[in-house]
Amino acid sequence: MSFPVLSFPFLTDDFNFLHRARSFTLAQLLPDAGVALYRPISREVYFGLLVALGGNNPLLGRLLNLMLALACIVLFTSTARRLLGDTVGLFAGLLFAALGSFPLLIGWTSCSQDLLAMLFTLVAIRLQLPGRTIGAVISMAAAMLSKETALFAVPALPLFAGIIDRNWKASRRNAIYYASLVIVWVIIYFKRGSVTRGLVTGSGGYTGLDNPLILSNIAHELAALANVPVGSVGWPKGLEWAAAAGLVILALTVRSIMLVRRSSPQPLSTSRVLLLGTLLGLVPAILTSVSVKHWFSYYACFPAIGTSFLLAVGAKRLAKQYVLPIAAVFLLLGVWTRGSEPGTRVTPAEQNFRVLSGKLRRIDFDLHRLHHSFPDSSRLYIAVNAPLESGLQNHLFTVQATQTWFWNGTLTADDPGRFRAGAGPEYLFWVTEDGGVFEITLPELNPRSFGPRPNYVDYQSTVRTFAYGLASAGQVDRGVDVILQMQEMDSLAWTFDRRLAATFLFARGRDAEAEKLCRELRPLPRNEALYAVAVVLGLDSGGLRLDDAAFRAYGIPFDDPESYRFLMMYFSDRVQLRKAKRMAERLKSMRPDDPEAQEMIDAINRVPNWEDPVQPVRAAPR
Repeated sequence: MSFPVLSFPFLTDDFNFLHRARSFTLAQLLPDAGVALYRPISREVYFGLLVALGGNNPLLGRLLNLMLALACIVLFTSTARRLLGDTVGLFAGLLFAALGSFPLLIGWTSCSQDLLAMLFTLVAIRLQLPGRTIGAVISMAAAMLSKETALFAVPALPLFAGIIDRNWKASRRNAIYYASLVIVWVIIYFKRGSVTRGLVTGSGGYTGLDNPLILSNIAHELAALANVPVGSVGWPKGLEWAAAAGLVILALTVRSIMLVRRSSPQPLSTSRVLLLGTLLGLVPAILTSVSVKHWFSYYACFPAIGTSFLLAVGAKRLAKQYVLPIAAVFLLLGVWTRGSEPGTRVTPAEQNFRVLSGKLRRIDFDLHRLHHSFPDSSRLYIAVNAPLESGLQNHLFTVQATQTWFWNGTLTADDPGRFRAGAGPEYLFWVTEDGGVFEITLPELNPRSFGPRPNYVDYQSTVRTFAYGLASAGQVDRGVDVILQMQEMDSLAWTFDRRLAATFLFARGRDAEAEKLCRELRPLPRNEALYAVAVVLGLDSGGLRLDDAAFRAYGIPFDDPESYRFLMMYFSDRVQLRKAKRMAERLKSMRPDDPEAQEMIDAINRVPNWEDPVQPVRAAPR
């Protein structure tokens, strides 16, 4: 069932933890105010081990997670057999393993945090059953230092002696040990760790009791625990054979369960199992939903330790002929839930990561075909022709995936429009929406690839964006040279780019050079000129203000209010609100009573927390 996720590469947070693990020191095991959450076992130790074993090989992370998951399933099933008897206990283990969220814990290396928290919690439960409290407390400490979620299972453990053996005196004594553990953890975590904002963290907080989505989170959590496919857009492609294999294994397992004799000693009564299942399942599920502001489906895996008891007990009274059909339906629903695509491609969900993984693998592969390695301190400028929601920009620029792919921490990848001068070699690439990589050699500006023929519009867009970055960084001469040396498709593109070069020169006060470039060009019709100015101003140019310079380069009068109206509407239609507002203010300064300008300003002012998308200059006006 989980084998498809073994092909996933490193994703999102994996890169941050790997970068930190490459320079591992014992001091990293201590609370650090610069680290968002204190999880030394699942982050520092686990990723330190991963780096020591294989560095940038993502398969090792998947295999380690797979072994942790198998250990969790074995421990859970062993515990379930002890509490429920062999037959029902094995059935509970089957339901636990068939949870639809479980494969993501294997496919995403960072979910080692959840797996280790589950594993140490299950070890603590197994130790607490025969009354080995000290060992159980130590194991729970390890679970809480793997992920804070384990804290929600602590109240159940001291009650085991009372619920199982009717020894409430021992439960009261054990409660002192676990309470001491929690007090020490709180002191370390909140006083010396990084979480200092308390229980109310505001709109930007990751956790906090000021959570406006509590009811929604609880509903999604309970649905995930029951394998109800909320939000799934359809049966996930590529998992048909996994579902078929799962059904075969399920049939063989259920057949084996039916042949197992009843365990001895007798299992717990149903009422006591329901109480334990509630404490280990429903309580952690609700507390997680209340405290975590951004709910993700894999959060259901930890509470499944308890809810799998509840589901198995519920099926206890079923006739034998109904066990296999119900288990099969539960398994198939679990596969169906794996097709959910919430949020963007970086939102943790198996289907999101499956799509994103394919693109990241291709980018990694194509970059290595173009360059086996890069010199130290190289700067890779990569234009990504895909929306921000694709997650490609996040991986290339935010978590610096190329440092892990090439195992070189000195590399820097960024958008060509954010040029940063430095001593290292420079490389220029563009990435298509499906992950194909093309290079533009510097300084020749020749495109090359090992794949399909380069798209000329993408080539133009990347070179122009690079020129913007150069000009914004103060390297106007180089930016102008890049524009003038670019391979042109036709005379219209040639004319557009010379006026673009003149725009950079006008913006820097080099009027004579700019006018010389424009003097040899034919005047543009007003509509073409306006569209060209809109395209030029549409790209984020950093600190370089191009409004007046573009008007001069493309021959637009400064005192024409209708030009500002056109640009105002152009940027508004493309949700470039900052630019739309600027043009509305220019129009209003010329016509104070203009109703459209005032309406635009008022409408934009009512939009909360808006931010313009970065848009590349793609083509000459036509």
